[in-house]
Amino acid sequence: MAGPTLIGCAINWFLFGALVVQVYDYHTLFSKKDRTAILALVYSVFFIEIIQTALVTDSVWDYVVRQWGTPATLTTCPSTAAPIVVFNTTIAAIVQSFFAWRIAALRKGTGQVAAICIFLISLVAWVSGLIFADHYRDLGEGLDKIIGLFPVVITWLALSFSCDCLIAVVMVYILSEARNAAELVQTKVVVKHLIIHAIESGVATAIVAALQLAFFLTMPTNLLHISQLYILGRLYSNVLLASLNGRHRMRTLSDDSTP
Repeated sequence: MAGPTLIGCAINWFLFGALVVQVYDYHTLFSKKDRTAILALVYSVFFIEIIQTALVTDSVWDYVVRQWGTPATLTTCPSTAAPIVVFNTTIAAIVQSFFAWRIAALRKGTGQVAAICIFLISLVAWVSGLIFADHYRDLGEGLDKIIGLFPVVITWLALSFSCDCLIAVVMVYILSEARNAAELVQTKVVVKHLIIHAIESGVATAIVAALQLAFFLTMPTNLLHISQLYILGRLYSNVLLASLNGRHRMRTLSDDSTP
């Protein structure tokens, strides 16, 4: 019961460390170039992640240290559990909305329609996550009562998974068309790497969301699904920063590909 939370916390800290490096790189490369809205997005996400990491650490500390030797602790929810869900769903909605905006900017017409669909799916997933968090906070009598929240959790995680897949598919489609239309070799090389990055980012978040949903559906009364919960938010934040910092790598790649 306690093991998955400890593993999830360790991976959470690993991903938070990676995020710190990415935020530093972003600040060094783009803090004087990007528009205010993008700067606010990056630093707000980073601030939320600092709070989130503190909450995750406190939650795991409650399981494996503070309440050690009290078996009832493993069947109840710590006070920090609900805020963790709130922050995770919020981070996911922010990052998914960012990619919806990027898709709308890349392609008018069909791209804008896809962006609206992505935003609406993300919005419903976010609301479902908040509803789950609200009930999760009141599950002090036992985690077995979480089974009654199956419809809400399925809606939340299934829509989040679908949103990640849709973002990846649309981005790959748009970039593939751009690659086919490009005439310069260096442009084709850059777009090819963008396609690979879009697939990797979408697959990474979709896999973790799918695992969390699978573990919750098959083993709802243990804490195995919590390990993915601790990881997912950090993964979204890293994907966001990797996408923004990737602009520098793409420019370098383009320069290197120029004859």
